[in-house]
Amino acid sequence: MSLFSMGCVGENHSLNEGYFVGTWQSEGNAKIVLNKNGKGELFNFNYENVNSIANKNSILNGTCEWKLEQINGSNKVVITYYDGGTIQYLNKMVQTNLKISFQIEGTGVFENKPPWNLFVFIGDPDELNKYTFTKEE
Repeated sequence: MSLFSMGCVGENHSLNEGYFVGTWQSEGNAKIVLNKNGKGELFNFNYENVNSIANKNSILNGTCEWKLEQINGSNKVVITYYDGGTIQYLNKMVQTNLKISFQIEGTGVFENKPPWNLFVFIGDPDELNKYTFTKEE
């Protein structure tokens, strides 16, 4: 296990969805609001930071859904944003969506203690460039 992978919060059973309810702010003026009912809202979210093939100026504003999930042994906050498009799938019209899986990191030597932050890597994870969101008090 590399030192880098130790910085992410793994299977931490003390985390619960209730902690993540609230408003999360980035340095770049983006905001994520996560509600108790699994719904949420994105404001000025730069999707280009998350997906390098996104259109330039892919700023997301609108409603979303979210949940805390275990993915490959690590806790993630997964946000689903419905982009307004539709496709035909199995003879039904369904909404298209964008899924964003946020890693969770904390403080301390191994970044495994609260308070927690949400982040996604911008580009190559080896460069440690992160799109980070901090919970507002």
